[in-house]
Amino acid sequence: MHTELVNDERLTAIGLFAEAYEGLAARFAAQLAEHHLAPIEFEVLMRLARSPDGQLRMTDLSAQTTLTTSGVTRVIDRLNRAIIQSVKASEFNERLAGVGAHAVGSTPGEFADFVKKELASWSKVIKATGIRIE
Repeated sequence: MHTELVNDERLTAIGLFAEAYEGLAARFAAQLAEHHLAPIEFEVLMRLARSPDGQLRMTDLSAQTTLTTSGVTRVIDRLNRAIIQSVKASEFNERLAGVGAHAVGSTPGEFADFVKKELASWSKVIKATGIRIE
């Protein structure tokens, strides 16, 4: 029985498939590393990019990856820090200034606070002037 299992062509095919997958995954990971991106970060970004409106709840993203919900949070935090660092780079800001724009790097919490303050501020203006949507 054991000899039959070892000599089973289906098992050999699965083994070859696993070897090919591992080789491709290693080469892909090396290419991602050149861009300072881990394979799991790439997976998270791809799943977000393919989601409606580019958004997923953390629990849904966790269910679609090998990460726990707290693992997803850690990956998102790492990506956010990398984005903030890029946004603060002078070359990036010079390119934006060239088209009349500027970027502000912040955490999700800081952005939420900014939105709350802006809503409060503009709500007063809208009420004071009687602006209505037509």
